[in-house]
Amino acid sequence: ERTSQNQSTPLNVSSATLAGVEASLSGSVGRWAHLTTAFTWLHARDETRARALPLRPPISLYARLSGTSDAFELVDRVAGFVDVEYVAESYADPANLAVIPGRARVGFGISVTLLERHVSLEVVLRDAFDARGVDILGLPLTGRSFVGSLTLRD
Repeated sequence: ERTSQNQSTPLNVSSATLAGVEASLSGSVGRWAHLTTAFTWLHARDETRARALPLRPPISLYARLSGTSDAFELVDRVAGFVDVEYVAESYADPANLAVIPGRARVGFGISVTLLERHVSLEVVLRDAFDARGVDILGLPLTGRSFVGSLTLRD
């Protein structure tokens, strides 16, 4: 359970049910398109109180679709992606009174490699729609953010 100091501590219950399924799927269409997904369903119930166990979201999902294109005039490779992360609402306390809201975050990215693969430029936009949200301890997550990198190789 979550403590008043925003930490997580173990909680003993006399009877609980934990059941779940995890699955992933990954596939490609040639060398240019790739899909990666991961899904978790969790049934975590405190049978004594007939409530959900705290800090256990019942559903989480991640999906990423990426594409790559080779050889333009000066560009060796262009790659891009879109990804989605979803975490369902859960509870912060054993009584299920304090709700941790669910969240869905979308990101985009593109990378360009040029000059015979000696130079790479990558730009990533995380949480594109500024959904923000909080983690399981109720701490705020970073909102929209940009990351850029330039890599030079010999």
